[in-house]
Amino acid sequence: MIHLIWRSGAAIVMMAGMVLAAGWTPPPAEAAEPPPPPCHMYRGDVSLKALQAQENRMKKRLNGSDASSGDPCELAHVYYKLARLVPAQQDRFLSECIVQTQAALAQNTRAGTAYFLQGLCLGRQGEVLGIWKSLTIIKSFRRNMEMAVKISPGLDRGGPHRALGRLYFKLPGLLGGDVKKSIHHLRKAVGYGPDYWENHFFLAESYYEDDQYLKAKSELEKTLEICKNLKNDPDVKASRVDFQKLRKSIDQKIH
Repeated sequence: MIHLIWRSGAAIVMMAGMVLAAGWTPPPAEAAEPPPPPCHMYRGDVSLKALQAQENRMKKRLNGSDASSGDPCELAHVYYKLARLVPAQQDRFLSECIVQTQAALAQNTRAGTAYFLQGLCLGRQGEVLGIWKSLTIIKSFRRNMEMAVKISPGLDRGGPHRALGRLYFKLPGLLGGDVKKSIHHLRKAVGYGPDYWENHFFLAESYYEDDQYLKAKSELEKTLEICKNLKNDPDVKASRVDFQKLRKSIDQKIH
């Protein structure tokens, strides 16, 4: 009896399996998520002519039929560089920079580069207005850089940490300035960009402000060593006087 029941059950199972096999189709494979939209820093020629040409190319691409191939982050970075080169049009370029980073973040809220670039352009606006006229900008700058630190801390050789380190160094204590926080972020920046002179120089200034003169001297020496190979860098040339001033101040404290 049990044998018959088992055989009957087995037959039913086999028939059910045949029916399912005949009418069953596997579910479609899940489509892979599309890659995030491009969001990169500009890495090309930084002459005025080259930047203007790149601006035109990127605008045509973003406004064309295949806008998805354009990169609003790259265009934002171009605008940031143009703002530094053309002071008379600085306000317009910085505003355009922010518009492009907002467009990038609308496409991808995890675009660390967009947060970083938006922070840079906000910071530049704040420098123009002055600290006391840009309190709202300072908050936005900090918020953007903190997001960049969470998502892409190593971007631009520790750029998000470097920016926060300078913010805490420059702000008055009443507005949140804190040299200890400055040192923390700049040490992080050095970790991501050990061969970048600004990381070492800014850390040297913060160490000096914190009365850590021997550490300040060490970081300044690293700065000068790196800059030996950057004689034609315009930013290095513009900072030579600052290097000398800091070295003189350190020597006076040590000796």
